[in-house]
Amino acid sequence: EGLEKPGYVYGVGKSVSEKIGIYRLENKLISGTGSFSFKNVEGLARAPKAVKDSITAAFNYFSENASKIITTNCDDFDYSLYFNDLQSRGVSDELSVAEVVGLFSALANRSVLPSLVICGRVVMSGSMMPLATELDEILVAAVNAGAKRILLPADSKDKYNVLKSKLKNDINAIFYSTPLDAAKKALGVD
Repeated sequence: EGLEKPGYVYGVGKSVSEKIGIYRLENKLISGTGSFSFKNVEGLARAPKAVKDSITAAFNYFSENASKIITTNCDDFDYSLYFNDLQSRGVSDELSVAEVVGLFSALANRSVLPSLVICGRVVMSGSMMPLATELDEILVAAVNAGAKRILLPADSKDKYNVLKSKLKNDINAIFYSTPLDAAKKALGVD
């Protein structure tokens, strides 16, 4: 229920073994030159290429957009990530928007909203991908993990509107249009 450290975010997504999971992405800044290297990533040692590509896409999106909401120069730091599979579901390639938000949170030295979980994918081109997992499964996993808020892509709003009221009452949905919009909403600067 309390605030996490800046850079720490929770994401929800389907693992490479097709199981819905909740993940904590712990981002930290290290004095450096604005680079991201998998040498600074723990928890993804044997991850498939798709998972590493999703994290790389998140970093690329962040570095291209950081100056739009944060005055600190993102090139003054290198970035470290600890990918924590909280439920031992296996790694997921559906957490890239959560990673974008985590990077913004770390650079801004500002925590995200309490009890927030983030859902969504950004790819190398910077485009958003539609949710591949059923929305009700995502919400049930988030609620069961104790989340009170969930950030969802705006294109999932129609699917959200037809869900059972009980499920919608258990968690507050916040819709975003881009990963940058997600970061603003998660950081409370929208």
